[in-house]
Amino acid sequence: MRASTFHAAALRQLRYFWPRVIGGRPPQLIDAKAPLVREAAKLAHVRLEGGPGKGAALADAAAEIEWAKVTQVRPDGYPQAAAAAGRSPVTGTRTWPRSTPPTSSCGGTAS
Repeated sequence: MRASTFHAAALRQLRYFWPRVIGGRPPQLIDAKAPLVREAAKLAHVRLEGGPGKGAALADAAAEIEWAKVTQVRPDGYPQAAAAAGRSPVTGTRTWPRSTPPTSSCGGTAS
């Protein structure tokens, strides 16, 4: 028997089975969300950095994306759902594309 964390075992299985079942290389996993969120904001023409809390807006945006994923809020309903939940939307998120989550077009897979 081999001892490993759940995530390590899942990753090992993904790497083993993906080429055999799906074909090709498995999706690339990311180590950190910040670069992906930064790229998505850039593509959506949303400025998330600058000011005294440099990086704080980026972390806030990543947290809001996670909250929206967990609560299954679609991008077009995010402003209303955030307000109803008493959350403060991240500055600039009202301008994010409404049809797809900001992380979906940047490549990689959030973990």
